[in-house]
Parts: sequence; structure tokens; C-alpha cells
Amino acid sequence: MKKFWKKNKSTLIGILAAVIFCLVCYFTIFRENTTSDATSSTTTTTASADSVDYEVDPDSLSGTYYAEMVIEDYGTVTIALDADTAPITVANFIELSLEGFYDGLTFHRYVENFCLQGGDPDADGTGGSDETITGEFSSNGVDNDISHTTGVISMARSSTGYDTASSQFFFTLSDDYTSSLDGLYAAFGYVTEGWDIIEELCEYLSENAEYSDSSSGTLASTSQPVITSVTIYNEDGTVFTVEDEASTDEE
Repeated sequence: MKKFWKKNKSTLIGILAAVIFCLVCYFTIFRENTTSDATSSTTTTTASADSVDYEVDPDSLSGTYYAEMVIEDYGTVTIALDADTAPITVANFIELSLEGFYDGLTFHRYVENFCLQGGDPDADGTGGSDETITGEFSSNGVDNDISHTTGVISMARSSTGYDTASSQFFFTLSDDYTSSLDGLYAAFGYVTEGWDIIEELCEYLSENAEYSDSSSGTLASTSQPVITSVTIYNEDGTVFTVEDEASTDEE
């Protein structure tokens, strides 16, 4: 045996080295393939989730829908959405809510006794979604009899045009100072439950808020209340889905 080992030592060492090399290559390739497959699966799932884009046809909406808006550290506010008066605006708000657009955004503007404004992805009053909508108010040729009284929700827009509303909305805080908005902004609903939550939030902001621009009421980022989520319900209390809209179209 010793003679055999001595005679074939170099050959055996070469064979052993070749076997070790093959094993290293095999496990390296196996690990790379496994990691690549896992990454592809994750990427596909993420892309699929991010690509969800709901389309709600304003012509298919009628009556009242409800939005439950959860505000971090404060609670839930319920808003009745009037699809008969402002169908385009309500459809837009429902679409963005279904897509989760508002989740994690903030109320970036607060003017005491006037408005609490949110829904801007840039959190400074300059941002919006990818689309703008027709302004549903009398100055733009659209009948809208919802007055900007306390607790009404309405769409913010740019001063450059009537059809520039996108994702930003505001709550009116006082009858005394907001009636001038009638006919110029698209009111589309009103708070039915949780107005005390809005009042509590506004009271806190009045006493503690810091502003990045006090002249416009733009809050500093550290003072902006966060919208956790917005869920849409039908009038019967069931969660609104795009399937509901499709069944309405068929009827």
C-alpha cells in the first residue's frame, strides 16, 4: 500500500484536487441560481403590486359613498361622498383611495378657522397625482349646491385654472370664513362622524404647530398629521370594489 501511494501520489493528489474543484463549482452555481430565482420572484411580486391602477367611471356612480379616513394618533373620520352632485370628483377620490395613494400622506396645511388641507405627496402644496380633473363648481359651468360650511370636504386646485384639481383636498373649519369658496371649488361631501377628532387635531395645531410658511399655512414636516389609510364603503356598509362598479354598469 505504501509502495502504491508512493508510486501514484501525484496522480491521486491531482484527482482529489479535481473533485474538490468540481464540488466548489457545483455549490457556487447552485447558490447563485437559487438567489436569482428568489430575487426574480420578489421583483415580480413587487412590480405586480405597484402596477395596480383602478379606474372608476363617474357615470357609474350614484348616491352616497363613505370614506373612513384613519388619522395617526387621533382616530377615524367618516366622510359621506356625494356622487350625485360631484361624480367626477368622487370617482377621483375613490380611485386614489383604492390605490392606497393617500396612505402615509399628511395634512400639510392648516389655517385656523378656515381649512385643514392634505393629500399632497410632496407635502408642501405643490404636488398631486398623475392626473387632473374637471372642476365641478358653478364658475366652471357645473351645478354644485354643496356649500362650504363647517365639515365639508372639497378639492384644492391651482390658481392657474379651474380644471387643475388632482389629489389635494381640504376640510372647511368655519361657516364664517369659507362661504366665499362656493362656486369656485368642488365640494364633494361632508364629515358624518369623527368631527371631534378634526377639532382635537386643529386645537393641537393651533397651540403647537410649527410652519415652513406661515403666510400660506404650510406646516413644517414635523407638525404634519399623517393619514394612515382611506377605505371606501358603499351605502350598505360593504367595502367598495371595482367589481361593484362593474355590476352597476351591467344593471
